[in-house]
Amino acid sequence: MKNKKYKSIKERIISVILILIVVFFIGFFVVINWKINKRRSVLSEQVLTLEQEVREMEEKNRDLKNKKEETESDEYIEKVAREQLDLKKPGEEVYVVQEEGSASAEASADEEKQTWWDKIKSIWMRD
Repeated sequence: MKNKKYKSIKERIISVILILIVVFFIGFFVVINWKINKRRSVLSEQVLTLEQEVREMEEKNRDLKNKKEETESDEYIEKVAREQLDLKKPGEEVYVVQEEGSASAEASADEEKQTWWDKIKSIWMRD
């Protein structure tokens, strides 16, 4: 009878241990699965961000290629030479059109350069 009780207790302990081991592995796999899903969502967000950056860089690359082609054209080189370097073709005459505002700015700059004595003299000389 002792043997039967001993075997029964031993079987129960083994059963409990096996159940605990199964529960431990199930919990372990649930935690690992949760961590993997969390990591997957982070990586998915990074993929979306990087894809957006790639699209932006491709667009920028297209713009730069277009600009490069434009700057290599003879028309663009001529335009830069005329506007920024003040160059002209042989036989051409260049005319400079001055705005009204800039002429008055030069006149006010000349007035500021005058001494106080010159200003007084100019007042008396107007009459």
